[in-house]
Amino acid sequence: LAAGVMIVPDCGLAPGLANVVAEDLIASADEGPIDSIQIRVGALPQQPLGIFGYQLAFSPEGLINEYAEPCEVIEHGRYGTVEPLTRFEDVTWEGWGPLEAFSTAGGTSTMASRHTDRVRNLEYKTLRFPGHGRLFRSMLEIGLFEESKSIVGTTEVAPRDVLLNALDHTLPRGEPDVVLIRVWRDQGDSRLAYQMVDTEQDGFSALARTTAFPATALGDLIARGIVDRPGVATMNEAVNGKDLLPELVPVGIEFEEV
Repeated sequence: LAAGVMIVPDCGLAPGLANVVAEDLIASADEGPIDSIQIRVGALPQQPLGIFGYQLAFSPEGLINEYAEPCEVIEHGRYGTVEPLTRFEDVTWEGWGPLEAFSTAGGTSTMASRHTDRVRNLEYKTLRFPGHGRLFRSMLEIGLFEESKSIVGTTEVAPRDVLLNALDHTLPRGEPDVVLIRVWRDQGDSRLAYQMVDTEQDGFSALARTTAFPATALGDLIARGIVDRPGVATMNEAVNGKDLLPELVPVGIEFEEV
């Protein structure tokens, strides 16, 4: 703190950019309790690929961690966790649907532990093409996510290591992608929702654009002194949308009210 150094984790898509938008919805709400903050995010191939309708957009370890760990939520004003790969819902998205959404870990960043005083319900779900989540849920239920090793024949092996190796070698990658973000706030009889659609441009994938450009923009805001919060703070704690989001418009990353 004395050195004025900032450390900003969670500078990705979610946690990251999507949470900045969600924080703005909380900050801009009328006085009184907020019924619900909902976050839906997906990084998908533009067309379903293979049995999972998916391509490997980042490490298989990161993917399985999201699918294996408890998911932080706020329910009825209390912090809690729910199982991953549950709470399925159908999602309509013009031009990209139908989709499904389900609970995954990590996407709420620090929000679930910080906003129980005002937000009654807060939840993050990942968007995928239909069928994806239940296939991975079946793997979870039969133990393929387990990290403890056991003897198979004469070999000691962890089921998760076998699964990660299989995913790394069989899932497609490098196809045109799309990133979808939808965040909304329910308060009383009103709903305010924002969404964003981004596709690859100028040789950069949509996922690369929506992770690298916001992080770079935040770094620039820090360098210019617009964001000045020494110490450790996640992206959604360090910067507000009013400062960050206009910086992304020139590169074509723009949210619209829906």
